[in-house]
Amino acid sequence: MDVTELLEQAIQATASDVYFIPDEADYQVKFHIKGHGETKHYIPYEVAHVIISSIKYRAKNEYF
Repeated sequence: MDVTELLEQAIQATASDVYFIPDEADYQVKFHIKGHGETKHYIPYEVAHVIISSIKYRAKNEYF
């Protein structure tokens, strides 16, 4: 999974927010859809850190 794929899924699901919630073994990825949080993925720490860093970089550079 990469950042583009994750964001496309969030857009298709009409998510207003995407949450990365750390667990003991991985990260939960939740989409906030119509007032409810729905867990969509469980991803390893390494992958989550790459995705989070990419989102921060893109937001800072107004790349979207």
